[in-house]
Amino acid sequence: MTLQDLVSAFLAARPRWKDIGEDGGAGLCEFASHEFVGFAAAHGFDGEVECIRFHVPQHPAYPEDAWDGHWVARFGEEVVDLTAKQFGDELPFPFIWTIPKRRQHHDE
Repeated sequence: MTLQDLVSAFLAARPRWKDIGEDGGAGLCEFASHEFVGFAAAHGFDGEVECIRFHVPQHPAYPEDAWDGHWVARFGEEVVDLTAKQFGDELPFPFIWTIPKRRQHHDE
């Protein structure tokens, strides 16, 4: 199972996370990330919930306000953001991206 397959299975099992748009409430990013990491663990994936302000470098597609403490699920160098659309509907859903190699070592 790939990470994308895992995300699809999670969203099928927990459809409430499919519709977090710009009107998403504060703190939903952390709740969604914790729920996804728990689901992933039950399927053999080792992930953690991390803040892009402190632990994960910010992807260029995020606007400035994502630096205010936005939480994501991290699986090694892969990042899954289930609530990125709160920063604008132009961001993909789910937003899955890879930390650039030069930044991975800096964060660990």
